[in-house]
Amino acid sequence: MVLDRVVAAERALAAASRRLEHLASRVDQVDEHAQRGLQRVGIVRYDAFKELGGHLSFSLALLDARRDGVVISVLNDRDGARAYAKPVTGGRSTYALSEEEQRAITEA
Repeated sequence: MVLDRVVAAERALAAASRRLEHLASRVDQVDEHAQRGLQRVGIVRYDAFKELGGHLSFSLALLDARRDGVVISVLNDRDGARAYAKPVTGGRSTYALSEEEQRAITEA
């Protein structure tokens, strides 16, 4: 009788241990996924052209926890708008960044 309970407890403990290992693995996977998701946002509004006011142009940085992502700039003038996207890795880009783009990354 006591031996049966001990054996049952050992089986339950082994099953719980396997379940805990599985859950720990899933937590690691979820954490890795969360690190790659959007976590940092920075936006800087400004006047790209002197003849146009109202801060209609902007630079928007969208980064993950590793500071990887993209900075998007939209420059508005009287005739339309131009948009630019530059990749960001570790808070830096291989492309030349404007002052406003760098500020957006720093704010993110």
